Amino acid sequence: MYLTHLFIENIGPIGNIELKLPFNDDGTPKPLIFVGENGSGKTTLLSGIVDSFYEIANILFEDALPKIGAGYQYYKILGGTNIKLGSEYGLFGLKYEVKDINSLFYLDSEGSSIVFDNLKKFLPDFPATENNKNKKIINPINFNEKDKESLQEIFYKTAMFYLPAYRHETPFWKNPTVESQSNTLKDSTLYKNKYGKDIEIVKSLDDNKSYLLDLTLDYIVNYSRINTDEIVAMDMIKWNNINQIIQKIKGLNNIQFYIGRRGNYRIGILETDKNSGKSSLIISTIDALSLGEASLLNMFLNIIRYADKSNKTLLEIEGIVLIDEIDAHLHIKLLEDVLPNLIKLFPKVQFIVTSQSPFFLLGMKTVFGDDNFEVREMPSGKLISVDSFSELQNGLNAIKKTKQFENELSKIIEENDKLPILLVEGKTDKIILENAWEKLFPDKKIGFKIENAFDCFFIQNTFMRGELFINNPDSTFIGMLDFDKAYENYKRIKDKKDDYEEIDDDEQNGLTLKHKNFNGYIFLLPIPLNRKDMAGKKFEENSLLSIEFLFDDIKIQDFVDIIETPYGGKKRKIKENKKIEFANSTKSFSKEDFLNFEKIFLKINNIIESSNSSTN
Repeated sequence: MYLTHLFIENIGPIGNIELKLPFNDDGTPKPLIFVGENGSGKTTLLSGIVDSFYEIANILFEDALPKIGAGYQYYKILGGTNIKLGSEYGLFGLKYEVKDINSLFYLDSEGSSIVFDNLKKFLPDFPATENNKNKKIINPINFNEKDKESLQEIFYKTAMFYLPAYRHETPFWKNPTVESQSNTLKDSTLYKNKYGKDIEIVKSLDDNKSYLLDLTLDYIVNYSRINTDEIVAMDMIKWNNINQIIQKIKGLNNIQFYIGRRGNYRIGILETDKNSGKSSLIISTIDALSLGEASLLNMFLNIIRYADKSNKTLLEIEGIVLIDEIDAHLHIKLLEDVLPNLIKLFPKVQFIVTSQSPFFLLGMKTVFGDDNFEVREMPSGKLISVDSFSELQNGLNAIKKTKQFENELSKIIEENDKLPILLVEGKTDKIILENAWEKLFPDKKIGFKIENAFDCFFIQNTFMRGELFINNPDSTFIGMLDFDKAYENYKRIKDKKDDYEEIDDDEQNGLTLKHKNFNGYIFLLPIPLNRKDMAGKKFEENSLLSIEFLFDDIKIQDFVDIIETPYGGKKRKIKENKKIEFANSTKSFSKEDFLNFEKIFLKINNIIESSNSSTN
């Protein structure tokens, strides 16, 4: 079963999209990637396809959607608020081709004066009538028993699911008593007319752990007791499937999953020496994988787990997999190399994904070539080349700018006798910090150089690339980030567990990371007691503490915007067009106005002392 046609008219920001989905000459689906700015309709498009999954499954199974009396709850409601502003109606139409059943149609329509003319021109065989207006329709709505059983088999034996942008997994360091975790085996008896699987997957780590344990138990029981060639071969197919995923992720062909004893970490990774044949445990628990690696592992284990009953190899597994923001939590190597190669392992799975990463697109071009996948830009749905993707040029310009900046820093280091460098998010931060030092320590020479590193993404890119450290191994570099949306940048650096470790997890002191091999440090602004309602680990990237809020309200009141949020909330933010004016005004502030900056300079001093002692 594959999606072959997609029609959207007047939904959210989307005016009109008429799309025939791409396939290769041999009938296998080409990966389809939707790109575009936030708010361009990427998630809206995927949500309609997910809704069709639920509506089809609801006809086939009793447990697909919650029941209300003789009816059921919708997964998605189109509603007037989702219709494009200024339009009187909205349409979402899909056509699936199903083996042995021919065509399957989905329609969601809403509005005061619905017109099917454009949909009919695009798909003349689409069964839309006056009776379909303001309804969700699956056609044919009533399957004969044979067709119903065929469709049920498809859902049972193929991967049909959606990974939303808000998917998450519990990190390995979280106290297991806070959030229930289950690594026990699960009985998954399949009952007639029961699906037993989630179509939308928000969390899957526990289910995938249980699946890995199930596979191991199956192999042991079947091999030691039954020992029939057919069953053992079937077990080995599944075992090889899951090991190919972790091998691609880690870039090692001689590793496989390892199942440990009860009462300890259960699932680790084993490496076998190619010469001696001896095996050793290189990762004691898959919980210790980086967030990016764990995200990829769960993403692709889900495909294998959902298609488990097909007993097929990766090359044979079929399905439709929808992933919103496929690049979430992934650094450049995983985006550009690992992720495209994982997708290529499943040539019969129809991947429909969204992304904002130019590195992912470059990787897809390298792995698939120009013609074996498609990129479409939202909200128009226009087919574009990788090279014409606007974010690609922005990304390449950022790298070019970073390299130029790093070369300039190397010159500054030489000219200033390898003085430690503090990188800040902008020129206003530099002005404020220099004024703060002058007022707090008027008789003391500043022991480091403050450099404008433009923004939080630029600092993240510099620290994740690491070339600045390699080219200047005897120097100390410190990155300072606001405790606002930059918390996300901090987390991305922290996720590079092979390179970084957290050396201070007290948010009042300033969360701090250190590079394991170089004197590279990065920290978030310490949170004053009077700003605990603005920032913190519990708020994550929704924190709002920029450097200006280290001052008392009376000092910043003329420079603050009050922004209303949904549900009656309010947040404060420094006016963008007033930042320079405010920064310059701090030169006239008193020493007492800068007291919250003492922790910043104490943090920097401690870092410099630590790096000096490690160097000596």
